[in-house]
Amino acid sequence: MAVRANNSNLTSLRYEFYTRTKDIPTTNWSIINPKNNIFLSLTYLSTLQKTLFETIQIRYILFYNNEIHVGFAAAQLIKY
Repeated sequence: MAVRANNSNLTSLRYEFYTRTKDIPTTNWSIINPKNNIFLSLTYLSTLQKTLFETIQIRYILFYNNEIHVGFAAAQLIKY
């Protein structure tokens, strides 16, 4: 599921919010992870999502400025 939002400022900064790795546009994620950081790779994050689903929920965010991919984030929501 993707949630889109626009910043109300004069810039064209926006983000897309995902709850599952399989919904993330792979090309967009790869463009902003050019060094292929293993801990931010979709393969690694997908494995975490599948194996730790009882204790950790992960949310993924892609950031855009004027439709150019400028950043991403993975947030972990932990039950305790």
